[in-house]
Amino acid sequence: MKELTTSDIIKLRHATRDLSLYMNERLKSYLHTLESNFYPNTILGRYIRSAKNTGSKVYDEIFDRLAEKYATVTQKEPYNFTRALEAPIDIYSAMPAVYAWRYDKSVVDSRGNTKKITITTPGKWILSYEGFDPATFSEQLTNREKVTGRELKDYVIHYLIMAEIIATRLDLVSLLNDLRFSTSLITLDNFGDVPFVIMESDIKTFLPADDVVIEITEISGSDNFEELVDVRQLQNLTDNFLENVKEKLQKNGIDGAME
Repeated sequence: MKELTTSDIIKLRHATRDLSLYMNERLKSYLHTLESNFYPNTILGRYIRSAKNTGSKVYDEIFDRLAEKYATVTQKEPYNFTRALEAPIDIYSAMPAVYAWRYDKSVVDSRGNTKKITITTPGKWILSYEGFDPATFSEQLTNREKVTGRELKDYVIHYLIMAEIIATRLDLVSLLNDLRFSTSLITLDNFGDVPFVIMESDIKTFLPADDVVIEITEISGSDNFEELVDVRQLQNLTDNFLENVKEKLQKNGIDGAME
């Protein structure tokens, strides 16, 4: 990539903000439309408090798997819970929500001082439930006795359920992929083995060199920086639906548009 000028950076920052807003609105609209697919009772049925008492071996299997995962996660650091997961499970929010992906980066400024910059990645989110953001989850872990409201175990349960939905509902994952939002499961430092669902757009971003980050943050007076859209990558975007159509046409000896 050619060296970015100040003018390039300004243009990319404006473009990135517009794209970030567009992607956030688009994703939230999709999640709102698909909301019922993320309801915990769709995979756990009667194991959710207030859900209809309908029987299903699938519900039994998923609850057993969830209870086993809950024990594996919580019976060690940083949780050290002693009680097993019990049914019925209390659900405080069933509405899916996305939270911006952020990470910290240490850079050395022109005076030789090390400063921590919080980087946001547009087009990448943590998928959870409304009211269960990762920042408050982290606060719960750090200051258990100081945080009121929902208990730490409720955060663990809601994140485990979302991860189970993504692992179980392959049809939902396929639909999200068709909408150009991929999903994956990861673990994060300081959260033990709790799985986090990551959503990513096809629109990729990049972090410029440290000196650019330092210059921009010093001018803005902020310790926050947003990655920039990778314009070159946009030229390589593919349409899976169109590619599948072309493949089926080619299998039948049709290589181009029919006159």
